[in-house]
Amino acid sequence: MSITAAVTSRSTSKFVIPCAGKMFRSSIQNNDKALCFLINKGYFETDSLAAMLDLIDDANKFDEVVLVGDTEKVRLAKSRSIVYRQRIFTKSLNKLCNICKVLGVRVEASKQFRVTINNIMNCRDDLPFIERYAKRFGETIDEWLTNCCIVELFYYFKSRGITTNMDWMVGKILDGRVDYLYRAPFLVSSYDIKSHSSSVFLGFEAKDKRLYKDDVTGVQLLEYGYTENNVEADKKAGVLS
Repeated sequence: MSITAAVTSRSTSKFVIPCAGKMFRSSIQNNDKALCFLINKGYFETDSLAAMLDLIDDANKFDEVVLVGDTEKVRLAKSRSIVYRQRIFTKSLNKLCNICKVLGVRVEASKQFRVTINNIMNCRDDLPFIERYAKRFGETIDEWLTNCCIVELFYYFKSRGITTNMDWMVGKILDGRVDYLYRAPFLVSSYDIKSHSSSVFLGFEAKDKRLYKDDVTGVQLLEYGYTENNVEADKKAGVLS
């Protein structure tokens, strides 16, 4: 275990991802476009105001991370303990990871985290094809997209040395599966609406047959994920008929 992972595993400070943003297509190589998951909002949670002020101070150093509203003092329903929460908006998961690593913050996906059809309304023409890919596992569009997003988030944060609560989620999702991420959308690691630019996360080695039946690494992932060219190839091959 790395020093960062050891620190974050003991930390009570966390960044919580309650939901996903609107999915969109990101330009990639060969004049192709990849359908992508977007994570651009969430909140920091600490058990002390001092720890929250440290997080806010660090977040303010990055233009890509914007504080939303005031810090809230919240009493938890179950434990009745007090925590402090600060909502944020971010254009860069990479920058957010830097903050989490510096201050030993773990990342959690909310138990209510979902990717729904509402998240893909900007790319609604893709829904019939996503439905076909999801049916391979007997899942709905919502179920498959949510699961794929959680799996990709887990591997993204793992590659950055960030501790999460997604280990058990991923184990449950992938239990008994093979080739589960085949034709799955990608995860955006940073984006800029003004410049119409974005970066797709390709930074993990997929040598687990549950993810892809073949060993896939780096840019090779583009050949296996949900891109316009790949969908067209599947149409011609009769996979989506």
